[in-house]
Amino acid sequence: MLLAPWFLLGLVALGVPVLVHLTQRERARVTAFPSLMFIRKVPFETTRRRRLRDRVLFALRALALTLVVLAFTRPFWPQPPAVLAADGARELVVLVDRSYSLQAEGQWARVQEAVASTLEGMQPGDRVSLVGFADRAELLVRATQDADEVRAAAGSLRPGDGATAYGGALKLAAGVLAESPLPRREAVLVSDFQQVGWTPEGIFRLPPGAVFTPVVIPMPTVSTVSVAPLEVERQVRPDAPERLVVTGRVRRQPGPTAPAQVAMTLEIDGRAVQTETMSFGDRDVASVTFAPVVRGRDTLRVTTRIAPDAQPADDAFHVVVGEAPAIAVLMVGAETVGGRGGDGYLARALDIGDRPRLARTTVPLDEVTSAQLAGARVVILQDVAVTETQAAALRSFVESGGGLVVLAGERTRLAGESFWPGTLQAEEDHGRDGAQLVQLAYGHPVFEPFRTPRSGEFATVRVRRSRRLAARPGDQVLAWFSSGRPALVEGVRGRGRVLVAGIPLGDPSWSDLPMKPVFLPFAHELVRHAAGYRADAGWMTVGEAIDTGVPASLVVGPGGQRQSPPEGSTVVPVERAGFHEVRGPREAQPLRVVAVNVNPREVERQVLDPEVMRQALVSAGTDPDVATGGRELPSAEAQEQRQRWWWRLLAAGMLLLAVESWWSRRLAPLRPEGVRRS
Repeated sequence: MLLAPWFLLGLVALGVPVLVHLTQRERARVTAFPSLMFIRKVPFETTRRRRLRDRVLFALRALALTLVVLAFTRPFWPQPPAVLAADGARELVVLVDRSYSLQAEGQWARVQEAVASTLEGMQPGDRVSLVGFADRAELLVRATQDADEVRAAAGSLRPGDGATAYGGALKLAAGVLAESPLPRREAVLVSDFQQVGWTPEGIFRLPPGAVFTPVVIPMPTVSTVSVAPLEVERQVRPDAPERLVVTGRVRRQPGPTAPAQVAMTLEIDGRAVQTETMSFGDRDVASVTFAPVVRGRDTLRVTTRIAPDAQPADDAFHVVVGEAPAIAVLMVGAETVGGRGGDGYLARALDIGDRPRLARTTVPLDEVTSAQLAGARVVILQDVAVTETQAAALRSFVESGGGLVVLAGERTRLAGESFWPGTLQAEEDHGRDGAQLVQLAYGHPVFEPFRTPRSGEFATVRVRRSRRLAARPGDQVLAWFSSGRPALVEGVRGRGRVLVAGIPLGDPSWSDLPMKPVFLPFAHELVRHAAGYRADAGWMTVGEAIDTGVPASLVVGPGGQRQSPPEGSTVVPVERAGFHEVRGPREAQPLRVVAVNVNPREVERQVLDPEVMRQALVSAGTDPDVATGGRELPSAEAQEQRQRWWWRLLAAGMLLLAVESWWSRRLAPLRPEGVRRS
């Protein structure tokens, strides 16, 4: 293409050499001669065709002029968009997977070799960023041309205890590449490509035109054994110290090198107390229950451990066992157990179990004090009449975070109707066959444990009589009677909740629910939900954060590492498995101990196809805008300036003119000379 095609009009100058050759008259040499006065003048005429004598000279002149004219037109060769995008310096982002699956023998050496090989491909002008990631991603080096700096940072990387998560790393890469002014952009991912770390929802696409290069580190073929979460059963008796029964579990990777059995050690506060051997048989999971251990301290550090194998990060599991949790339950109803109102069944149900333990206190309604309300997490009203004053106290209790359960019977009256989630009406007799409980909200926490078959059957429950209950707008009906009336209604009030049932649950004269196997777990779930109880597993995983609750606090890791929360925060992320101590400003005594474990999902060996990731990250198609990374193509002037053909053409034209001049001087003596007449 030509930037200034109008200069082609200069090719008209090619006619100049032709005119010179055709019209040039030879000069005659003047010779002195005597007088011609005595010689008679004779007319003489001659005719000769003009023709090109020096064709090579003419070709040199014409070619020289043509090159000069073309130089002024500024020609260039237009390049395809893909070629333009691939030309120039490169913005490279190297993503290095440092999850604990790469702690396996030989894996990290392969990662280092892959990173070194990638950095060897750097060219002058290239910029490199280095990202290390597991469950969190960290930008270690950003957009530098110093290859030694990147190599040093890559050499200091080590696999941690975190699990694989690609999202954060890919988000960082997309941001770096999007901000780059360089024409070529590439993200290189070095990983074993575990499937568990891939969640395509919400993944950031790389900028248009960016290249994604996967470097796959193959999974090791050796079979390993991982320790699964342990289970602690508490044995609490009034007349004996609490005992702990620990059940340890392991899981092996199938394969020809898989072990047939493995020994597990139970450690209490860092001291080995028991060792048991478990056999896998024809299964890949095994478990063992250790002998009961007396809990002699408020907080115990419990660990189940196996001998280190090729994957040492998952060879132990840690749990902190503190004082048995308890929910303070204040039962307000009949004066004596088994008295009118039938709270005997409900009281005995609440006294059974320790997950968590329910610390029950039973008092008549008129004897409830403000101190009892302040010390309770759940209040159960079993067939009582509530006055305005009592309703105001209960309202304050609920709005401050307490839970209230109302079991309506024949004596139940509720003052302050706007506070209650349901309006109680007259009693209803369901006849000899009774009503059934239908349309249970199995997605609700109260009924969710009974969703699966054989987990509890409510269909056989028969309700002989009930209180009619009308739900208020905005409140949720959790169960219905087959008569079409609500059976259980919940309403949220402030930071707490109120649940109203149309029957007194523990009274067999109203229903046969107390006689059913489902009664005990249902009563516990009802109280747990009212209290807002969430079971504490006693451990957390690497990648989560510890909320110290104290601004000037300190978290001391298993290796002595010290971390403080950022200014104005109380949250510290954890990156190492083991026991972490949370200390206050004085650091003298730990405020509490937190057990941290590797994420069990990392033991899965399903491998993600890198092509699936590529298709999700890289824009498809051959659109020019895609091929150039979304940037404007270099203009014609920019492409011509990059190629600069004009000066080459001008230099060649000037050289030919010099050759033509030299050639012309060489030919001049050889031309026939004319004679000038005087």
